[in-house]
Amino acid sequence: MISDSPVYYNSEMANHYAEYRPLLHVDIIGYFFRDVAPFNRGLDIGCGVGHSSIALSNFCVDIDAIDCSQDMLEHTIPQDEIRYQLGGVNPLPFEDRIFDVVTLAGSLPYIKSQSLVDELLRVTQLRRTIMIYDFDISLAAIFEALSLEVKPTDYQYDTNFQGLITDPISLQDVLEDQLYIEVSAANLVHLLLSTHEGIIAAKYKYDIDSTDALVAIVKDKIGDITQLVVKRYAALYRHA
Repeated sequence: MISDSPVYYNSEMANHYAEYRPLLHVDIIGYFFRDVAPFNRGLDIGCGVGHSSIALSNFCVDIDAIDCSQDMLEHTIPQDEIRYQLGGVNPLPFEDRIFDVVTLAGSLPYIKSQSLVDELLRVTQLRRTIMIYDFDISLAAIFEALSLEVKPTDYQYDTNFQGLITDPISLQDVLEDQLYIEVSAANLVHLLLSTHEGIIAAKYKYDIDSTDALVAIVKDKIGDITQLVVKRYAALYRHA
């Protein structure tokens, strides 16, 4: 996640992000890029702890990855082809027309603006490709099973550039589907504690300060393995 606003993620949340995220990024990117020749240079905006950047490295030779959260960047996994850096999007800290592809994974709802689109057009090559994607892991039933009261958010997982001027690129393809994943109790706890709401609700309800303690509670109330519903969203923009 990246923003020019105050940082949303702290070190505790970043640690849980680094410990576990479902392996969805590669498949979502591959939906559009699997049969495309590898891109030369890519930009991953809102890279977080690097899951999305590592996924992009399967389809791109050289990658710059940017995020506004130092806590998130401190939990990234180093890879030779990925350059992580701290920064915002207004403006993007890059020269004109140097990227072939840009991905925004779970970051656009925070930063959507005409100035962002203008910056993306500035830093990309003429035959540019821009991909927006996200996934919604349904945890409502988990919160209910754990008796955790978490307020719903207005976050829009299917956000794209609708309403903004994107010439000379346009929306070319969309992915919107649903699948099921199986998650261990330990990884389910990492999902819960990767959000402010989950951390606050769990600590208030159970008065615990250890991940292992919450894992034990999850195993007791839900079980060792849980099936979750995941809704996937992606939008591909490029020249017609």
